[in-house]
Amino acid sequence: MSTPKITVQDFTNSPKVQNHLKKLREAFSPNGKPFVVSDVLDADGHQYVNLVQKGGGVLGVALVGYTYILEQMGIRFLRMAGTSAGLLTRQC
Repeated sequence: MSTPKITVQDFTNSPKVQNHLKKLREAFSPNGKPFVVSDVLDADGHQYVNLVQKGGGVLGVALVGYTYILEQMGIRFLRMAGTSAGLLTRQC
């Protein structure tokens, strides 16, 4: 039995991922709640944080998705660190 392969595009274009992004963007729209996680900003309004993720086997896959969503919401990373599977997301 072979394991199905998923590409980056399969993930980023997934209806579930796009739906979650849509909900987040609506919740934190200019007329909604402010999405503030840092006071370090660039000229484009991206916020910068340090990100540390811990492992947990398959959890590493979820951490890659979590990092993608944060980036899509305008969060950028000054430094990234992790242990076990959390470290793997740094390589993606």
